[in-house]
Amino acid sequence: MDKLKLIIIVVLLFGTVNTFSQNEKFNIGIELGPSITFLRGNEIINEYGVAKMGYITGLTFQYNLTDAFSLKSGLTYERKGGGSEITVSDGIGTPHGVVKGKINMDYIGIPVLAKYKFGINNMFFINGGPFIGYLMKATSMIESYKEYPSSSADDTETYKRIDLGLSLGIGLSHYLSDKISISLEVRNNLGLLNTGENVYKDDSILTNSTGLLFGITYSLPQN
Repeated sequence: MDKLKLIIIVVLLFGTVNTFSQNEKFNIGIELGPSITFLRGNEIINEYGVAKMGYITGLTFQYNLTDAFSLKSGLTYERKGGGSEITVSDGIGTPHGVVKGKINMDYIGIPVLAKYKFGINNMFFINGGPFIGYLMKATSMIESYKEYPSSSADDTETYKRIDLGLSLGIGLSHYLSDKISISLEVRNNLGLLNTGENVYKDDSILTNSTGLLFGITYSLPQN
C-alpha cells in the first residue's frame, strides 16, 4: 500500500511539473555544438571538395502555441564552408602528394522554425523552416606542402553576403525542473541560394551543414 501511494505521488508530481512547463508561452535559451559542413553546386567542388568541421552557437526564442506545437527563432553564429584535396602529380601522371585547403565562411543567421513535439511526455521533437544568413567573413587557407608554407587570404568579396535555405531537425528534450529543460538535436541547414560571385562556368556555390546541437532553455514566467 505504501509503495502504491509513493507511485501515485511521484506520478502526480511529475505530471504537475510537465503540465506547468508546457503551459509556459515563452522560452529563451542557448544552443551550441559541432557541425560537418561542405560546399556543393559545381564540378570543381564535386571533384575536389571534401567536408570539414564547423560549429554553431546562438540564442533561441520559442513561442508555444499548444503543448505540441511551437514557433522557434533566434540568432545564430555559424561557421560553414568546405575543404579541398588536390592530388599533385608529375609530368607523367605519378602522384606525389595531396595539397589540402579549406574555406571558412562565418555567418550570422536567423532561422524561423515550426516545431512539433511528440512521444511520451512530448520528449521527442521535429522542426523545420527557412533560414537567412549574412556572411560576416570568408577566409581561405592552404596547408603547407613540402617547401611551400601555409597561406591564408580574406575571400569575403568572392561570395555574396546573403544565404537562404531550409533547416530541418530532429531531437529530444527533457525538463530538469519546471523552468529549465535541455535538448539534443541533429539539424541540417541546406543552402538553396547561390553564394558565389563569378563562379566557373556560371555554376553555383551552395552551403550545407549538419550540426549536433546541445541546448538549454528557460521558461519565462507569465503575469
